[in-house]
Amino acid sequence: MSREPTSDQAKNARQTILELLRSRNQRARFMSEVYSALGRAQIEREQADGALRQLEAEGAVMIR
Repeated sequence: MSREPTSDQAKNARQTILELLRSRNQRARFMSEVYSALGRAQIEREQADGALRQLEAEGAVMIR
């Protein structure tokens, strides 16, 4: 059974994603790299997907 992420978990996921992407100096990352790095930060794939959708909707990231 999947739990709904809390507001703090969602903020943490978004912040971690932005920090991860900024660490590459404008270079693209494969989704497998993003998921792997987020897994090490204890962020589940469902949380990551939700955070990525929000960031894309805000124009903060581009997913292809």
